[in-house]
Amino acid sequence: MKRLTLLVAALAVCCNATIYVKDEDYEEDYADLDHDENNVAQADEEEKIMDYATVTEESGNEVKTWQDFSKDQELSFSVDMKEIERYYVRFPCSESANRIQFTLHLEGENEKNSYIVFTSRNSGQIFCNKAKSQKFRGGAYKKFNIPDSISWQCEEDGKFMILEVERTSDYLALKNRKNVIYQIRYSKAFWSKGECGKETKRIVVNIGSSTRWLKKGNYEGPLSFAFSTATTGRRDFGSKIDRLKQEIQLKFVEKSPLEIKSYVKSTEGALKVFQWWLLTNVYDKKRVLNLDEETLGWMLTNREALEMFMTSGDVKDDKYWEALMIFRELILQDPDIKNDPLRLRLAVATSLTHSTPVKSFAVGRNNIDWMKTYQSYLKWSQEGVLFPQFFRGTAWHLRYVVGTWQTVEDQIWAREMFSLREKNPTDLGKGLKMVKYRGNNTDDLRVGNSKNYYYYQPVTLKVIHEIGGVCGAISKFNAGRLQAFGVPASPVGQPGHCAYIWWTEEGNWERKNSLRDWGQTRSHSGIQYTWGRPAYFIPLMNEAQNNLLGYRLSEKMRIASMLANPEDRFEILEIATTECPYNFAAWMELEGAIREGSLQKSAVQDVLLPVVLAQREKDKEVSDVAAEKTVSSEWFGNTSSMITDPTTNVGCCINETGSFEIDLDGSFSIKAVKFKHINKSKPKKYDIFAMSEDGTYALVKTERDAQRTEDWWTHIDGWKMTTTKIKVDLKKGALSKYRKKQNLLRYRTLPSLWTSPRQT
Repeated sequence: MKRLTLLVAALAVCCNATIYVKDEDYEEDYADLDHDENNVAQADEEEKIMDYATVTEESGNEVKTWQDFSKDQELSFSVDMKEIERYYVRFPCSESANRIQFTLHLEGENEKNSYIVFTSRNSGQIFCNKAKSQKFRGGAYKKFNIPDSISWQCEEDGKFMILEVERTSDYLALKNRKNVIYQIRYSKAFWSKGECGKETKRIVVNIGSSTRWLKKGNYEGPLSFAFSTATTGRRDFGSKIDRLKQEIQLKFVEKSPLEIKSYVKSTEGALKVFQWWLLTNVYDKKRVLNLDEETLGWMLTNREALEMFMTSGDVKDDKYWEALMIFRELILQDPDIKNDPLRLRLAVATSLTHSTPVKSFAVGRNNIDWMKTYQSYLKWSQEGVLFPQFFRGTAWHLRYVVGTWQTVEDQIWAREMFSLREKNPTDLGKGLKMVKYRGNNTDDLRVGNSKNYYYYQPVTLKVIHEIGGVCGAISKFNAGRLQAFGVPASPVGQPGHCAYIWWTEEGNWERKNSLRDWGQTRSHSGIQYTWGRPAYFIPLMNEAQNNLLGYRLSEKMRIASMLANPEDRFEILEIATTECPYNFAAWMELEGAIREGSLQKSAVQDVLLPVVLAQREKDKEVSDVAAEKTVSSEWFGNTSSMITDPTTNVGCCINETGSFEIDLDGSFSIKAVKFKHINKSKPKKYDIFAMSEDGTYALVKTERDAQRTEDWWTHIDGWKMTTTKIKVDLKKGALSKYRKKQNLLRYRTLPSLWTSPRQT
């Protein structure tokens, strides 16, 4: 039984049966410095109405049944509409067309969904029931005007013109001769869909307003009306997903969490659970898949391919349809993907990463060619020019390779500068002095305007090497160079700074050119991430990938919890976090499951009791309780958090005296204190104060209590008083020069409190 506290420990690592076939083979404050927004900014992600060519049917040969309506005769029909509803109004192609006034009512089962009023040929209102504040007839309306610049076209006979109203559950569009003349998306026009998106069951068409009032002088008719409907296949697609969901739920009926675990470990269970979750994500994004298509069918029924696709990190904006289309095209171009593990990993990484286009750093308006990226890395892997990390990494790791912002030509240049015989991954990862740090170029142009700074050249690695730059240029150059050798790497943002990370030969992620710890580091814009933008999720996911079988089982249990009985979710998710303590998504869902009203108290107790007992044993151990705790200091400023950073980062103070306070976030018995000084910066005089549980400070140690200093670490015995906070007054520091800069003197310290904790 694992501890529920393992999430903390994990984070500390970084600071329809129709488709199932059994397969036996089975800045915000963070700097994007040197990063011109026009250069690598993501394309505008604002929602757009779907390209009508992809969701509508050509109706040139469509036979319309026209019926007339006028001021004295309205039309009313019961209808059975599909996903796409089309309504046509035909009126004379003459001056009277400018004086038309009619209303199209779209009604549901028992009430009006919406209506469209044309007060003239070019203006009107769209009413949506139960939208916005519902102050107008229980809903809201939006006025529309068709610009005068849009020229209406008569039909080929020259006698009539036709208005087409096309609507789905999401949008409404007005057309003339197939040309869109006005369009809205309900969720944007009315803040919510209200009843607008509901399926139409009855149509009513009348001359005049919605209340049948006709402005004097307006055309009284007759007008002609017709309607049609079409399908995108989405309804059938959704039905297949529902049947698949029902099949899984039937398997779970009267099954214990452990029996559910056994099922999802089987090939049938693994495929069905991941199929359901993938297809659901596609459906939720208003997309449709042809499940009978051979290549997609292979991917959905091959266990290794499907599990890899679903456990290699999140996909930005859930663009799984786009990723599947890339994956399909890659397999069509390279069928050996089905048989070669490396090709499969590379194809999955490329598909997931390029589901959102990856922008070129050299020319921001260009996208990196994902097919060329895949083919190039495959070729290079056969030529022996890539480092071992490329061959050892999972598909998730390779996402940090194929996600490179550099073109193939740029990467070839980077490799030609160094040969495998001359350099190794460690030397490359540490960063060689290939970019001069300079805020101004040789013509004294500031780096803030990258176009000027780089003389309007494409910002290639070669150009950066020749001209230089500041932190962004250095970090992006080194990350791009590592990726050229097949080493996972990425630039990252820190407050006022740009650093980079890379995956070492030992299988760890390291920060380089870094001024902050993992807690103050974020994934760079333009780069996909899993679970969240803070960069500490990267080493956390790395740990999950190190136990890939456990992580895959954990994810299947997490998804299974969505389909199981609510009272079983907690135990299922508890199993998920046991199988992979580093699966952050499972922990987040466990938090919600424990609040489930139908959850039995005994079930929680059965899980928590062993955890509590195990924690009591752990509390007897000696541990460093200062690590990563909150530090407050006016003197150490932005570097205060580094005082308790368990990495090599240190706090800096430019004064000879200073003070800092550490909140231990609990009550502890302090057994020993250790602090580290750098070079000659060991403090000469200092007082250590401890806060008791009643909130008062007492002096407990001074410099005279130091026992010994070894390897820059000073050791001091602890004290008996239960302590909640530590305050250190540095009364006299030993100042030392830092980085050989004149008159820049810094004091450094890194305390470590070794305790036997007694939390209360």
